[in-house]
Amino acid sequence: MTLAIDPDLLLGEFRHRMGNDLALVVNILERQRSSLTQLTAGEALDNAVDALMALSLLYRLMDAPPPGQGAREESGSVDLGEYLTALASHVRWSYLQGLGCELTLDTDSGYLPATVARNAGLIIVELLANAAKHAFPKDSGQIVLRCAFTRSRCHCTVEDNGVGTYPNGVHGGQGLSFVRRLTDSIHGTLNVASGPQGTIVSLGIPIAAALPVASP
Repeated sequence: MTLAIDPDLLLGEFRHRMGNDLALVVNILERQRSSLTQLTAGEALDNAVDALMALSLLYRLMDAPPPGQGAREESGSVDLGEYLTALASHVRWSYLQGLGCELTLDTDSGYLPATVARNAGLIIVELLANAAKHAFPKDSGQIVLRCAFTRSRCHCTVEDNGVGTYPNGVHGGQGLSFVRRLTDSIHGTLNVASGPQGTIVSLGIPIAAALPVASP
């Protein structure tokens, strides 16, 4: 059965989503501007580019319907595993070329509402980029990104065997503070274990993540 799609409804939804995402972009840029006393201008721009790339990749994936469906019953669901794979490719290209660092993936396929996938993607790209930039002062090491689904939750982890990038725990640093706000906005959980042998950051997302997404 082919679903009838109201073009005006889709246009209205697109405008609403674009408005929300542009507001998020402004929030991200303001965060980078305020952090210039702690970061170099280049680092702040890197962070902003990562976030904008995450939003760009999200919109590309939203163009493709889930396998076997001619149209989406809920416009804008995204395969999180595919999204995270695309984000990992961006991190490899941006930060790991020519280095002895390896980024490997173990990701399941599973669909989440676009607003939830968006915030999860921003969290993961922040964690991956932070590990790529700071975990390996000798330019050698491994980062592993995992994503698995159960009936009630999605579990994502970013693990590295570097020097320990979050010595102050989950509350340390502006980047991790932003990650925490994004996690709260999707009703998720965030756990950080960081030490001399490396770092593991675990993100839990309720599958009932059709819950309203709050502003980060």
